Amino acid sequence: MDAKRVDIERIAADLDLSKLKCFYADVRLEQEAGTEVGFKNGELEQFSPAESLGVFLRVYNNGKWFYKATTDLSSLMQELQGLVTQSLAFTGECKDIFQTVPTTHENFVRFTANDPRRIPLADKRAVCESYLGVTEGVSQVKEFKVWYKDRYQKRAFKSSRGRSFVYDYVDFGVALIFIMRDGEHFFRDRYLTWGNTIDDVRGKTADARATLNEALRHLTAPAIEPGRYTVAMNSEVVGVFTHESFGHKSEADFMLGDPAAREEWKIGSKVANENVSIVDSGVFSNGSGYCPVDDEGMPTKKTYLIKDGILQGRLHSLATASEFDEAPTGNARALNFEYEPIVRMTGTYIEAGKSTEEELIAGIKNGIYVNGCNHGSGLSTFTIAPSRSYRIRDGKIAEPVKVAVLSGTVFETLNKISGVSNSVKIHNSVFGGFFND
Repeated sequence: MDAKRVDIERIAADLDLSKLKCFYADVRLEQEAGTEVGFKNGELEQFSPAESLGVFLRVYNNGKWFYKATTDLSSLMQELQGLVTQSLAFTGECKDIFQTVPTTHENFVRFTANDPRRIPLADKRAVCESYLGVTEGVSQVKEFKVWYKDRYQKRAFKSSRGRSFVYDYVDFGVALIFIMRDGEHFFRDRYLTWGNTIDDVRGKTADARATLNEALRHLTAPAIEPGRYTVAMNSEVVGVFTHESFGHKSEADFMLGDPAAREEWKIGSKVANENVSIVDSGVFSNGSGYCPVDDEGMPTKKTYLIKDGILQGRLHSLATASEFDEAPTGNARALNFEYEPIVRMTGTYIEAGKSTEEELIAGIKNGIYVNGCNHGSGLSTFTIAPSRSYRIRDGKIAEPVKVAVLSGTVFETLNKISGVSNSVKIHNSVFGGFFND
């Protein structure tokens, strides 16, 4: 089946889910198309346009969920009826968790003009190739990759309660990843660019070269002495800390059946310095966390997890909201049509504070400024592997240093945040997290 010509919104609209003898059912149809072009050390390694089309079916009956994922769109009602038949072998009481879901149709399609399938493959390859010369003449670069990626996604949804929606999304990106060596010295870094059109990632070679030149300063930088430091982080590192170390803890399904986690996440308790407010929001229309409605039909919204240092909320699906007797937040999201929705973040960030970046740095006598990172992880404790780091001396950013890892406990660190920048920068990526390999 030609995925480009399939009208998934029409297929969803034509389904009559009222014919199903069950408590609840829904259907989620997904189209995705994209291209990856990759070069390693100047040689073409990947050139792969691809499209997919699939459906995820759900039935809730007799107190249990029944799922099926399929790429066959010709017999969806029969497949749903098969799930209903399976449900009849069980007994149980259904809990109506769907009452808060709107019963309207909403259309959020707005990116069709930027559909990358409209762009010739030769143009995409040319964008990727334009970055190959960035590392020329830099003998310290021993290995490098240049990667181009685009994707167009469209989702259509319909439930037996009358809820339906359709929305789309598109993004483009280029990544330059390089490894430098000089004798025993080693440094790895990357340049990423992102946008909603191919022009957003075209012609940024000067920025990429500036990143490469700055990385050269770090290649032979000395290692920092281990210890406790006052640390200033740029927006990328703050985003990694917020997402990996705090955002995942806020996902309510982690707390189900875990009394200790519930006690740790007691709404109304002080968990951070009063200048810290952390938000999850899917309403950024031009960001990679954009999600106007979740995969259960709930509109996404701005949800405060921390407000002025006080724990305000957690992220929910319909099921977890019912379990905690709290309002749904529109955070039930599926990786793709092969998976059921689970609680996942959209765009999670720290709200702007009152200080300029210069004022934050000026208040540090002896510390470290981290201006990028390779990866991060954590729940109650966190680790972040920085890329470019610098000494801070007497309120000024000084020479580069190498920092292997930053680590600490999440709530202790949140309480010790002494200042937050008055600007917010949301980092986006078509590559889905870190892209270093």
